[in-house]
Amino acid sequence: MVLRLIVLIIPFFLLSCGEDPKDKNPDGSYNGEHLYKKNCNMCHGPRGDMGSSNAKNLRTSKMSKKKKFNIIKYGQGDMQKFDYLSDEEIEAIVDYIESFKD
Repeated sequence: MVLRLIVLIIPFFLLSCGEDPKDKNPDGSYNGEHLYKKNCNMCHGPRGDMGSSNAKNLRTSKMSKKKKFNIIKYGQGDMQKFDYLSDEEIEAIVDYIESFKD
């Protein structure tokens, strides 16, 4: 019985540990829009101006791309750090955020 349970659990565990295929574009680059929706949407909203949990308005932000990168990676104030994301993933998110500007 225990062996049967282990045989059923291991494949599920292995499948849940992989990278989401939607995280990358067909050319292999990271999909900033998808990564944003997974990691940022709940506080910043779909267009960056929701402001939930004291989140800053990304549409009106005057921060440099480097500053945005550092805040995502290391956190600042009320914003948590996203140090589990690779530098390439964060760069893709920052590039996507840049598309919010009016």
